Amino acid sequence: MRPFGTAPMERSRWILALGPSFWAGCFAASFFQPGAWPWALAAAGAGLFLLARRAGRKGFAGLMLCAAALGLLWTMPRLEPAAPQPGTYEEITGYVYGEPKLRSDSRLTFTLTDIRLDGQPVSGRAYCSLFYGKEEPPELYDGAELRFPGRVYHPGGKSGAPRFDFRQWMLKNGMPFGIAISKEKEVEVRNTPESAMPQDRAGRMRRRLNAALTRVMGEEAGVASAMLLNHKEGMSEDEYVAFQTLGIAHVTAVSGLHVGLLAAALLPLLRHFRVGRQGRFGLLAFFLLAYSWLTGFSAASLRASVMFLLGLLAQGWDRRSEPLSLLSAAMLVILLLRPLDANSAGFILSFSAMGAILLLTPGWQRRAERRWPEPKGRFRGRGLRARILHLVHQAKRSLCVSLAAQLGVLLPTALYYHALPLYGVAINVLLLPLIGLLVPFYAVTLLCSWIPGLGAAVGFAAALLTKGFTGMVSLLSRLPYA
Repeated sequence: MRPFGTAPMERSRWILALGPSFWAGCFAASFFQPGAWPWALAAAGAGLFLLARRAGRKGFAGLMLCAAALGLLWTMPRLEPAAPQPGTYEEITGYVYGEPKLRSDSRLTFTLTDIRLDGQPVSGRAYCSLFYGKEEPPELYDGAELRFPGRVYHPGGKSGAPRFDFRQWMLKNGMPFGIAISKEKEVEVRNTPESAMPQDRAGRMRRRLNAALTRVMGEEAGVASAMLLNHKEGMSEDEYVAFQTLGIAHVTAVSGLHVGLLAAALLPLLRHFRVGRQGRFGLLAFFLLAYSWLTGFSAASLRASVMFLLGLLAQGWDRRSEPLSLLSAAMLVILLLRPLDANSAGFILSFSAMGAILLLTPGWQRRAERRWPEPKGRFRGRGLRARILHLVHQAKRSLCVSLAAQLGVLLPTALYYHALPLYGVAINVLLLPLIGLLVPFYAVTLLCSWIPGLGAAVGFAAALLTKGFTGMVSLLSRLPYA
């Protein structure tokens, strides 16, 4: 007897319909006023579904309408969270969460948690801006206990170029209000770095691991930490601008590509040590969740982790998993956890890239196989020529995947960033195979960094590769009209 009473293909279509429909509701929530109308929309969708089932039809339209309405209902309350009254408060206390950032406009920004306004506790975190003018800013750190007077405000909408939605960004990061501090001398730090309790444990862990990479790689550790740990503080401004100019800044942030590479490298290792299916699933689940936590739970890393784990679950039940259904299920899981991610650039880019890969790559690879088939007969074997031909064949397949991913993100990149690098597609296709080698190598470098002698040797090799990689990026970024 089949679960759910439906055939596998029909179940895939149901799941495929649910994810994008729920996303459409979450995405549209910020454009409409809340009220009773989403409940009426959900009831209409349920009614259409029941009528279609009674008429012997599938009822996809009704289900999709109902899922979209539920997405609206799930997201709208999170767009209007409880927040304190705006105004000036004489005594604001709280703890710094994460590392403060020094801005170029004489401003120090940081996140404040465990907040009290004139002695009254408030929920959520706050985005704080300290305007220090010509004075030296105070030395703040994760866990610093602060006391100061300040002005509470509610964030506005889109502003600046390319129309960054400051309010949406704050809400997505759990900050329903902001605090402006203009009296730098009245900021009282009530503890020391040694006595401060950690607030951002993942951030502290990233800094420790970055220090280990820096110890064996030197200055080149900045790019390695960004690609492996999502720790970008070590990258120079010139390096980041070069990546941004070429349209490959996404490789300096942990994405689904990085998670997939590390998980794909770990899976054969577990099989080699004869770890059973349940053990493999448990260890991979722990690794993926820990890695996503360490790198900040980005939408792309969550998408890759959920898809990978759902695929392993399907294998554990001896059922063939349909990739597009896994993608839709991953979308649904992430939006249930974080509905405000629905219109974030990272979420859109991750799912559009993966959707394009799943839709376009199989057809392109079949055409490539027909036009340039893999050599057979006497060329197959373990000789050097056979290995080279096999690598060429794999490069051909990887080229199809890279090209599909770049076409998938072309339009979202233009819409979100109001820019389109002229060489972006070609550069990404050229460099992504190299990144596929660098990320696992950085992981090996980090693991070896605590082994005397071996760590220095591996770190030296990683630094040389990184220097060549960043040199290539810098050179390509100087091309005309890049």
